[in-house]
Amino acid sequence: QRIAARGGMALHLADCALTRARLFRDRTALAEARRLIEAHGYGRRLPELEDAETAAATWPPADPTLVPTLRVGMQSATLRVASTDPAEASPSPRDAERPRPHSHAKPGSEMGAPGDPTHAADDADKQTKHATPTANPAEGCSMPLDPLPDSRLGLLPIAGCDNPDRDLDLILVHGLGGDAFTTWMADRNQIETLWPIWLATDRPRLGIWTLGYAADASGWKSESMALADRGTQVLDQMETEGLGERPLVFVTHSLGGIVAKQVLRHAVSFNVPRWRRIAEQTRGIAFIATPHSGANLASFAEFASAVFRTNEQAKELASHNARLRELHTWFRGFYSEHQLNCRTWCERREVRPEIPLLGIQLPKGLLVVDATSAEPGLPNEVAVPLDEDHISICKPSSRNAQLYKSLLRWLDECVNSPAPRDEQRPQAAAPEGPTSTPPPEPAPSTAPAAPSTDTATAIWQENLDYLREQDAICSDPAQRFSLKKQIEEAEAKLRERP
Repeated sequence: QRIAARGGMALHLADCALTRARLFRDRTALAEARRLIEAHGYGRRLPELEDAETAAATWPPADPTLVPTLRVGMQSATLRVASTDPAEASPSPRDAERPRPHSHAKPGSEMGAPGDPTHAADDADKQTKHATPTANPAEGCSMPLDPLPDSRLGLLPIAGCDNPDRDLDLILVHGLGGDAFTTWMADRNQIETLWPIWLATDRPRLGIWTLGYAADASGWKSESMALADRGTQVLDQMETEGLGERPLVFVTHSLGGIVAKQVLRHAVSFNVPRWRRIAEQTRGIAFIATPHSGANLASFAEFASAVFRTNEQAKELASHNARLRELHTWFRGFYSEHQLNCRTWCERREVRPEIPLLGIQLPKGLLVVDATSAEPGLPNEVAVPLDEDHISICKPSSRNAQLYKSLLRWLDECVNSPAPRDEQRPQAAAPEGPTSTPPPEPAPSTAPAAPSTDTATAIWQENLDYLREQDAICSDPAQRFSLKKQIEEAEAKLRERP
């Protein structure tokens, strides 16, 4: 629907019809593909179409048990393209967003491909039970965003961001397939369920921001920016808005946790003073269903790539991706060095994806971020399981939801936590003069080094060993240059260790 609003649905449907024809040897879909390609002048698709038509000569007769369902979906979609009714051609931005929580979601909802799912009738009661918020959950809240802004990209203020006396800045970072607002809403049609607004009442000394970025998993929509470039862009947006002048925290869902880690890494490794301040002011990160070592849905997307043209962001989320492991190894060192306060939650319910536009639903549900991938491997921190799926886990339906109450407690801890670097920074020498008094001699101590220091040293050494192994087997010059920079950074960190 969003593609139709931009005038691109006809090409989208032509590609899908061509894909249907290849996958199911469906001559009707092939004829529909030719009609759309010729009607709209998509000459660049003609070679693929002609190859498929040549192959069609060897196709067996259509299977009547498969094709009718596919044809119905194709014909109804074609009718939408042919419609000249502006109301049908241009749905509202809210209606074009993701599915309700606990739906049988297509991969186009959060962490997936384009398209809103259709809800089966036998799921209605289940969805109402889990997704409908309690009566007026935001009672007493001022509604700073009513209606939601049309713009969903960039660093957007929600509440308290112009308060010069605020204690803490909170940045919400959505995941793959999400957006800056509806990711955090139990009901995308009710602004009162945008739970960050509740924080404006419950913790009025917070500055609450939400980050919106192009996070489509599918190449049908856009070629989303690679994670490394995304981290640099977000870092510059934060600095432009003045973030880093006071303590800050990140609340992240899914891919958003990886984006936050990449932001912090660039803030440290690029050695730009105005960016480094952001890393030094970071007090904590909340990871909600973040795949620290890859996500199952990205692997599913790769399997279905004939239909689901995954872009770089989705590919980088493939299970056991080496880049994610290396990034998280770096983050473990950063966590110990900066004494961050982190919280982690993981899903325990499955989502049943649908291959987009084909109407084929997987017979078994998919646990997008399993316990192994969500486990952060950080000292004194474990992933807390919630009885939610990957889409609903970041959408508490009321203030009594476990996630919301846990976040409030965590935020209080972050506000009251001291700045680690201020504690470790040596005091400036007193000016010489007759009235100056020498600083007191530090008391001798025989206590062993703090465990956090030993842990950080071990993690940086592990990171350095890993980087050297990768450098030894890497043949790509650009990647080797990046690895050498990371090796130098790790060696410098180890030299700083006591």
